[in-house]
This record gives sequence, C-alpha cells and structure tokens, in this order.
Amino acid sequence: MAKDLIEDVEGEQCWMHRGTRLEQDVGHGRTLTDWCAHHAIRLAHSIHLAAHPDTGLAVFSHSHVHPSSTLVLIPKAALLSVRSCSLAPHIPFAPVGHPAELSLALALYAEILRGPESKWHGYIQSLPPQVPIALFWGVGEACPADEDGVEARMWIAGTEVERELHANVQDGTTRLDEVYAYYAAVVRPLLSEFSLPGSLAGYMHAYALVSSRAFLVDAYHGLAMVPIADAFNHANANHVHLASDYDVCPTCGSLDECPHDRDDIPARDPAPAPLPAPLPTADTCDMVAVRPIAPSDEVFNTYGAQLGNAALLARYGFALEANEHDVVSWAPDGLDAELGGRAVGEAELARLMVGRWTLLLEDSMLVYRPDLAEDGMQKAGRDLCVNGDAQVSVRLWLRVVLHAVSAEGQGTAPDLAGGDALARFVGQVAEEQMCVERMIAAGDDSVPEEAGDGDMRSRRTLARVAYAIQALCAQRLARIGKHPEMSVLTLGELLDGLPADRPKTRLALAQVLAERAILESCVAAWQEVELMSNPGGEDMVVER
Repeated sequence: MAKDLIEDVEGEQCWMHRGTRLEQDVGHGRTLTDWCAHHAIRLAHSIHLAAHPDTGLAVFSHSHVHPSSTLVLIPKAALLSVRSCSLAPHIPFAPVGHPAELSLALALYAEILRGPESKWHGYIQSLPPQVPIALFWGVGEACPADEDGVEARMWIAGTEVERELHANVQDGTTRLDEVYAYYAAVVRPLLSEFSLPGSLAGYMHAYALVSSRAFLVDAYHGLAMVPIADAFNHANANHVHLASDYDVCPTCGSLDECPHDRDDIPARDPAPAPLPAPLPTADTCDMVAVRPIAPSDEVFNTYGAQLGNAALLARYGFALEANEHDVVSWAPDGLDAELGGRAVGEAELARLMVGRWTLLLEDSMLVYRPDLAEDGMQKAGRDLCVNGDAQVSVRLWLRVVLHAVSAEGQGTAPDLAGGDALARFVGQVAEEQMCVERMIAAGDDSVPEEAGDGDMRSRRTLARVAYAIQALCAQRLARIGKHPEMSVLTLGELLDGLPADRPKTRLALAQVLAERAILESCVAAWQEVELMSNPGGEDMVVER
C-alpha cells in the first residue's frame, strides 16, 4: 500500500506489546498478541480489540479517527489461504464462489487440527467456538441435539432465508449438499492421508468460520482468512473497509514485477507456489477508515453493501434490528407461474425498461427503481422484490403490467403487439397510477372522473395490476413460516415468550415477522389503488 498510509500507523510505535488493551480485554489476548507481533500485524493507537459475547472479538476506538486513516496493517504473509496453508499443494484451488469457500474451509480445518504446530495457532485460538449460520440450523452433523436449530429451520420455511440457502444452485443441488459432497470426495481422504483426525462436524465448523469471516484478497490468495480484519463486526453504516492490491501475480503472489510476467516463459501447471520472500514493496491488507470515528465507539466494517437480514442469517449467523435492506423477492420463473398467463421474456423486459415511461414513476410511493436506490438491489440480482418500505421494484411492476395486458386480451392485444405501442400503453398505466397516488396522498377518495376509452383501458389495467400484486403478496404470506395461519399479534407474543436458550428460533421468528410486515403493508397500499381505479368492483380474477 502507499507509504503515506503506512506512516499514519507508524507515527508512533504500534506493535501490540504484552500488557496492551488487547491482552487485558481478550481471553486469548496474550496468545493473539504474541502471534500478531511475530507476524508484523500492526494496530493504530486509536483503536483496540475487546471481547465480544457473540463474535469473540470486536474493535473499539479510544480516540478520534479521521477518514482515510489506516487502522490495521496485515502483511499478506500472515493470511491463511489455500495457497499458504500447510496442505497447499494438495487442495484444489478455486478463486471465487462456493468452491472457494469449500476449499478454504479445508485449509482452515487442517490448521485447526494441527493445533500448536500450525503457523496460525495463535490466531485460531481467537476464533469463536460456534458460528450459528442458518445453513446448518437443524443439521445434526453440525450441532447434535440442536432442538433450537431444528425449530428455527421449520420457521424459515418460505422466507428469504430459505431462498438464500438455495441461491445459485443448479440441478436441485443445495449448498448443504455441496458441503456433504466436498467432505466425502476431498476433505476426508486428504485428512486421512495426512493422519489428521477430522470429522464432518469439525469441517462444518471451519466452513461456518469461512462463510462468516473470509475476505476476497487478491489474484493469488483468492478467498482468505485475514487475521484482525475479521474482528470488525458488520453495520450498514460502516466505519472502515478492507483495502488490498488485487492485481498481483496469480502464480507467486508478487506485487512487483516477477519472472512470471514474461511472455516467453511457457505456461506450467498452476500448482501453488510457496509464498515469496518479503518484497521491496510492502504488500498488505489494510483496514482503512471511510468516515470519522468518535472516541469509545465500536468500529464497524461492512460485509456487503446491500445485505438484508436473510443473507446475514444464511452466511454470517446474525441479523440487524430493522435492516433497511430487507426485501421479499421472487424468481422470474416462479413469478410468471404465480401470475399465470404467458411468460415474460427478458429481452422484452430489457427493451421496455429503457423507455421514458420509467421517469413517470420516479416520484411514486408504491414503486421504486432499485438501479437508482442507494441499496443497488438491481445490481445485486434481487430486482423482482418488495422492499422494506413496501414498494415494489419497477421490474416487478412491469412484469405484472405485462401479465395484466396479456390476461385482458388473452395474449398481447393486437393493437399493442408493436413495441412502441406497448411502451406507450405502459406509460399510460404509469400516468394513471401516479394520478391515483396523488389523490390518495391528498385524502381525496372521490371516484376519478369519466375517461375516454384509452384512459378506461389503462385504468382497468391498473386495477388488474393492483389486484395481482395483492394476490402475489397473499400467496407468499400463505407460505411463510411454520404457522402461516398465525396472526402477527400471536407471532409477536410467541417471540416475546421464547426462553433465552432459543436464539436461533428467535432470529427465525423475527425474520418471519419482518417479511410479513412488508407483505401486509404492500397489500394494504395496493388495496387503495384497486378501490380508486376499480370503483365498480369489477371482478379482477384472471382465468388461468
């Protein structure tokens, strides 16, 4: 990293000596302190680590921190990765994705099993003994006799947590299936070969640690455990972020020019090379402040800029109170099936989404554009959703409009078959909706004045859209949780009455209540739209 950043930390002696706040506050302080000092990991004097009841460690400030200040420097030689672990030549390397998590979990587990002989023993002692990620709730191999996990698993049925657990899965294979398969095919044979006494439960614990703490570092290490950086807990309004030079040599990890940069050297099998000797250019992972930090505050990182509680529970084992990024989402195929009628093609959606009609909905209280929102939900691939403010995403709205048009004409009406004509009609529906929204906001419950045939058509379509969105939400409500028939009041009383030894069930119930609140608020909002746009109570049921 840049020299000025390093000097920010080196202004005073910043090695973590014995007797520092770290040793005094953390149960394994002396071991971790000595280990960090031995591996040249440095903390600024403005922060310290302390014990945390849930995560093992947390980071706090004890003086003011300015933006752009470097708070921690971790040499990449201290990282634990598939490239650097003791079994590096034998573990298949995967740079990203779930295969990277599986292989790094094996690398970490091997070091855990080696005990004091491991280079990372001092660091490993600071890791939490349990990480309750939702992937392993109710899984007997991960946590035997886990009645709390079994109950929690039943409660997340039909929720976004369950969808997270099945995300990016092909051919019906879940992430849990892949954990079992990788253990049987790779982990167990390799540990047996090196006489390491492993178990599926131990590997699952290592996997949970990787899922909740690993960072994507660079082209050489890929996914890695980054000591001390993983002590920063998560918040949406984070104080720091991890800075690392990603573009290093993928063969040896060198940040500077190396022999592998020469084109005349023939390509060889990409077997992991040993870590290079210290380089002239300091190659570190740095935790850098992105905003001012007041004294005595906990210092937070972010594990992802758009993570709702479903993702946090599935991958990290915790949830935030009132998470602004919570959504209820639909997959395209599932949405089309629930709406009935013809399937909507992605090409058709993409063409319509660039129309000027989208500008009409920028001030809507019921529809939002994730591509314009700070949470960037569209970039995260969750663009068919209802957000925490009970607003439907614009692409969800458009799909429902197209299904409403299709249902009214049993296929796209002949006069709307052309792309321009259909785009104009979508704009008319958007205009009609904004008119209704303004009347609702003004408290005007009068029936809209008589309109021409074209306006009546768009009004009738809007009524169908309002009905369909309510139906979608009602169908989802009927599938959420262990007891969808329970009222919100009953669920709240059940949550309040849970004993202290049911933390997973508490998290699951809180998620059910949050999603139900989103869906029920959405239903209420679109009921008003339907009443205003369909004052005669015309039957909106679509034949399938």
